[in-house]
Amino acid sequence: MTNGAKAFIGLYDPGMGWTNNLFKENLYGVLATGNSNLNFTYTDFESTNNYGTGIWYARATNATLNVTDDVFYSGLPNTFTGLKTGVIVINCRNSSINIKKNIFSNSSVSNTGYSAIRLRNVAIPFQNMPNVTTVSGNQIDLDYGTGIELTRYNNALIGGTDPNIININSTPSGAASYGIRIANSAANDLWGNHIEGPNTLPLASVDKLLFGVLVQTPSAAASGNSANIITENNIIKTGTGIGFLTTNIPQTVKCNLLDANWSGVRLMGSSIGDQYVSISNNHVDQNNTWYQQAFPVRLLHGLLLALL
Repeated sequence: MTNGAKAFIGLYDPGMGWTNNLFKENLYGVLATGNSNLNFTYTDFESTNNYGTGIWYARATNATLNVTDDVFYSGLPNTFTGLKTGVIVINCRNSSINIKKNIFSNSSVSNTGYSAIRLRNVAIPFQNMPNVTTVSGNQIDLDYGTGIELTRYNNALIGGTDPNIININSTPSGAASYGIRIANSAANDLWGNHIEGPNTLPLASVDKLLFGVLVQTPSAAASGNSANIITENNIIKTGTGIGFLTTNIPQTVKCNLLDANWSGVRLMGSSIGDQYVSISNNHVDQNNTWYQQAFPVRLLHGLLLALL
């Protein structure tokens, strides 16, 4: 699909009800470039050999991508099974991006490069990012790789009142795995997500290999030094619950539940600013909660104040 395309993918037959489309073993299930307005509901993307991308959506301006049943309410989710990548959104300007209530699963122990959802902007000014981006209510199951990835991407809501559920089912031994990974991005809101590692208590060997959330090298130019806000997430049985790598602009870590991780919060060459709210000249803590961490907070050449 190219510039100006409009499509609703997912069919309704008055006699049969909703009927689904199946895209199987394609390099790209749907590839859309330019100003395409697309709605997906009850559509299945499959691969049996961890091949290809379900939806590739690129270079749209003032357009809309809905990968969700919220538009037509069929009650039937889109599914992405066994692919290399589920949904990629890249280099879009001032567009509405909604990826909600889908099911992603990948069970290949060899596919360390897997991402369920990948949001990237590598060629446009930060001020022209998509003006509405919501990724919520998705069920993501993976053995290795990344659940949700943001690279040079701003102003996205990841979670909210309908959280993403991300399960990482295997313990990595080589390349790292991430529930949510944010690189060179700012002003994103990670709210209310549930991220859970394998059904074993983590060991020191996965401290830097299995991350619930990793924020890496956000750019001060990304959005006027605006913080990524990480709030009310439940992160369980990972190597590092919330990690910061070479992060030197303020971030907000608030009201998270960190349970049975090796490190609750890990700072690697990072300074994320004071983590308290000042009310009537009193410092009020951010109300994060730790259970059963080997290291509730680890500072490796980092600075962290009043996080508890």
